[in-house]
Amino acid sequence: MVHQVVLSVLSALVLVYMLLLSIRILLTWFQSGSYGKAWEILRGITDPYLNLFRGIKFLHIGLFDLTPIAAILVLWIVQSILASLSVFGTITLGVVLAIIISATWHSFLWLIIIMGIVCLIRLIGLYSGASFTHPIWNALDTMVQPLTRLIERIVRRSLPYRHALLGVIITVLVIWIVGGWIIGRIVRLLSRFPI
Repeated sequence: MVHQVVLSVLSALVLVYMLLLSIRILLTWFQSGSYGKAWEILRGITDPYLNLFRGIKFLHIGLFDLTPIAAILVLWIVQSILASLSVFGTITLGVVLAIIISATWHSFLWLIIIMGIVCLIRLIGLYSGASFTHPIWNALDTMVQPLTRLIERIVRRSLPYRHALLGVIITVLVIWIVGGWIIGRIVRLLSRFPI
């Protein structure tokens, strides 16, 4: 009973830390200077944890820094395990694996949905006849270029940009639907694993 209360408190503390980490990450997107003493305190609390992930090379892909996602993913897994232990008092290897697979899938899904949305915005811009001299279009092109090239490699031919963007959007939808179905089955199967 007491250990379940302790686990519940730890689970809640991890959630609070994830919230602080999310605020820290979001503020870096909009930082135009310093946010004062509160910003320094927030950095002091979150940066040591983020620094654990910053040295991992494969988390840096071109313009993308995936370290915040990896950091939150690890916390999400820890929080889910703590929450499960606090509710059930015990946890199986199958549940732990189900939590890890589910959290990893949802992180990956979040990334590809964001990329699908970016491709959709870019495609709408192309069809609307918007001026493409604005830097935002260049930024979007830079973001989606690796994916459009991947689509071209898959179909083994050069595609018009609009078709490549559409290919990315369709691929994202297929991964979302089919991947979600497969991962859901695996997670349910692992959750019932008795060990």
